Amino acid sequence: MTTRPAAGGVNGPLDETGPEIGRRTQTAWGHRPPDMCLRGARVLLASGELAERDVAIVGARIAAVAEDLLLPGELSIDLSGKTIVPGYVEPHSHTLGPLSVGSYCGQALVHGTACVVSDDSFVYGFTAARRYPEMLDVSLRLPLVLRWSLRLDTPRSVPISMVARLIERPDVAQLGELMTRPLLDELPPEVAELMADARRRGLRIEGHSPGASARTLGAAAAAGVTADHESRRGDELIERLRAGLWAFIRYTDLLRDAPAIVGEVQERGVSLERAGFTADWSLPPWIERHGIIDAAIRAALEAGMAPEQAYACASWRPASYLSLDAHLGVVAPGRLASLNVLDDLMEPFPRRVFSLGREVARDGRLLIAVPDVDWRALGTPRWSESRRGPAVETYRPGATDPVVSLESPSMLAPGAGSHGDEPIICIALDPAMQSFSRAAIHGLPGRLEGIASTLTPQRLLVGLGSDPTAIARCVDTVTELGGGIAYQQNGVIECLALPVGGVITDAPFADVVSFWEAAASLFAALGHQLPDPLSTLLYIGSSSLPGARFTARGLVDTRRGTLIEPARPLA
Repeated sequence: MTTRPAAGGVNGPLDETGPEIGRRTQTAWGHRPPDMCLRGARVLLASGELAERDVAIVGARIAAVAEDLLLPGELSIDLSGKTIVPGYVEPHSHTLGPLSVGSYCGQALVHGTACVVSDDSFVYGFTAARRYPEMLDVSLRLPLVLRWSLRLDTPRSVPISMVARLIERPDVAQLGELMTRPLLDELPPEVAELMADARRRGLRIEGHSPGASARTLGAAAAAGVTADHESRRGDELIERLRAGLWAFIRYTDLLRDAPAIVGEVQERGVSLERAGFTADWSLPPWIERHGIIDAAIRAALEAGMAPEQAYACASWRPASYLSLDAHLGVVAPGRLASLNVLDDLMEPFPRRVFSLGREVARDGRLLIAVPDVDWRALGTPRWSESRRGPAVETYRPGATDPVVSLESPSMLAPGAGSHGDEPIICIALDPAMQSFSRAAIHGLPGRLEGIASTLTPQRLLVGLGSDPTAIARCVDTVTELGGGIAYQQNGVIECLALPVGGVITDAPFADVVSFWEAAASLFAALGHQLPDPLSTLLYIGSSSLPGARFTARGLVDTRRGTLIEPARPLA
């Protein structure tokens, strides 16, 4: 079985031929006109200087950046008064869930992101191993540079032995995000060998170490981890840099770390040569309102970072981390013509976006169709073969149910904490409908009737509410859909189908935004200001964060590695 990309190109957008190089060189000498010329703009040069230059483009790449182009282009675009910067590079993203790859990448282009490294989480737990390479092959068809980051956690339908073959692909950039604890405490031999092979091939290994000590970060670096994106404060970022890791600074709806980090690091005079920005898992309303990497640049500029530093953290530095600096990250000859046209350096949202030598977006509107994975052709399963959930008695609270509390949008702790409110019901179901876990949860609105979501990394359905009948209706709704999110209030059910494994929707981006905003408005009307309630359900069913979490085993305290309550069988 081959794991190489399909015929038609082994490296997708980075492919080029000898004749292409010849035509580009002829243009650089002034012997041949460019295919396109961007004239009159101020250009952020590779030196960090800002100067008026013309940019000549041949095919997908830049042939010249000069003051005196000898021949006009076949297509000449006057950009006088504008500023050209390199396309942004996203070193750590999640393009799978609730959007699909094509939908996410279309929005990335609108916001000027020309290169995306995508974690394959959410789908590695259910996509058939023999069809998995076909999913990865979408990188060959997209109008930007897509690189994959392959996970090593469980549950997974793609075995480690196959991942060991998949890292031969040129569109696989790294392994990660690697949960430093508990995986590195007792590193399985097959994982250690895979990491060693990845390092021999020059791949990166990204870590996930929230709240890690200097010793833990040192152990991660010793194992070959090359980067981490879990800094919440400036001192945490500095500890990662001290350990020799690259440190990615997040700015997204749930984790707005960039302003505090930028302020502290600048005050302490620490170099950010090994740092870059990431939007991590950005949610649809945030992307719509604020952007992706452009949102991080804006936050850094507002925190006092110099523009040349901010744009380097958004382009050149992450491209260097990925060993793609010969292709991306600067406006210079030989690089891909992936460029953003700005009104001003202080506003990073691009008015015009060029990717791989053609204009793809203008004034927030896509000008091209973006291909996607054909999930139907891959035979992607429903979230569950069942068509409805268990009996309503399953959702009724029990006297012996464990108690947990929501301490922050992403932090669930054992016990009632300091909450004085009445708890509501929290339940997790496995797709086979063979077991469930239930707890009383404090810190959520008591008047919430019911909500259920299959958008979790462990393939669990997580449900919440004060009304067992309403929770049962929500669970039945998403189960019938084959996966999704549903909530009930005042007896009315609203839902978003996630038919691809229970985590990916085929709904238009605008419809996803509307549903997400309506769910947030419901919680706000109930007096609870969660930044994103649907993500909170996801975190409740995620074992990658410290605290009380629902897993297939039951309710687990991941910080201590203990089982609070084992999963119970369903009748």
